[in-house]
Amino acid sequence: MKILILTTYSIRNKAFKLKDCVDRFELITYYLYKYLSTFDDIEVIIDKCFPIGKNAIMNKYFERYNYPSADHVILVDNNGFYNRTKQFITKLR
Repeated sequence: MKILILTTYSIRNKAFKLKDCVDRFELITYYLYKYLSTFDDIEVIIDKCFPIGKNAIMNKYFERYNYPSADHVILVDNNGFYNRTKQFITKLR
């Protein structure tokens, strides 16, 4: 099973350490990654999630950016999927 963790901060699939975390989103991402990585049958992918926006600039990002395929998505952000565009949610499906 693949789980995609999306975060609004620039943490990609790299070996980051606890000392590299500077805010709560990075801490949550770090601990989720560490915990889920302990399971043999789970592959964890971390990727960048763009900030909330419904303007033309954000729509261009969504059109060009392809997220990795995964069975489940966890979004680490204050609002989660609440204020995200339909285009963003469709792209994740």
